[in-house]
Amino acid sequence: MSRPTHYARKAKSPCPDSRYAFHLAANRILDSEPTPPLGTAPSEITDDMSAAEARYWRRHNPVLELLQEAAIKTIKARLLAIGVPAEALRDPMGPAAQALVNGMLHGERCLLQIHRENCGIGWISKPLVEHHVSILCPTSAPVGQNEGLPERRMAGSS
Repeated sequence: MSRPTHYARKAKSPCPDSRYAFHLAANRILDSEPTPPLGTAPSEITDDMSAAEARYWRRHNPVLELLQEAAIKTIKARLLAIGVPAEALRDPMGPAAQALVNGMLHGERCLLQIHRENCGIGWISKPLVEHHVSILCPTSAPVGQNEGLPERRMAGSS
């Protein structure tokens, strides 16, 4: 059994249109740019951002928004548990309730930041780079990763 197996060859050079190739390409992108720390607020995309920075935030904002919504739900549940009336926490919230929720959300973000600093878990500051990896998939999942690249179709897809 001294010669390489089929799996060893496949791992070194996977079929270009395979799921494994998609997985490897996505991991290369994730390994080459920093991931926002847990608790980071979604970033507003502005005109003064570079193209790479704007694409970076377009890729990461949906997850950051979901995490923020989950944190707000948890905060509202805690406020309901201590006796805040449910009417005060329904959307649209009044200014006092909104300020309370925003203050608690800010406090949770500060605690996460302190925890990261105490545990030595920092945001590894790698430069944002342009990616020229074409990820092929018959679904629309990798659209954000392929932004700006010419469209290519897989053999046999319509």
